[in-house]
Amino acid sequence: ANGDLEKKIREVMLFDALFGNLRYFDEWIASRKGRFIALYSGEGETAAYTSELMTMLRSDRLAFVLVDDDPKADRKMGRGKRVFVRSGFDHYGILFLAKEFERVLSKSPVLRHNG
Repeated sequence: ANGDLEKKIREVMLFDALFGNLRYFDEWIASRKGRFIALYSGEGETAAYTSELMTMLRSDRLAFVLVDDDPKADRKMGRGKRVFVRSGFDHYGILFLAKEFERVLSKSPVLRHNG
């Protein structure tokens, strides 16, 4: 119905944006060869949903990388297929103050490959 768009998605990046529909993310992560990265604030609704998704992945026996948001962790972020990054910033800080977009996007193998 959607031109198999779902099969063409090679990378998903969430910037403090996991607010539900966890089953869909869990299924996509479990059945695709794509890369998933979720950067989230350490408190609040997105933290709770992110924690729940990590629990679901553990139940699926899917390994993932969990790192604190720190430039020293960028190497792990760049190599991981399933990555969760816990930020010290709140939602506003992640979206508008920090250079999170630049850092996370710079670690994308898809973007580096496509230039």
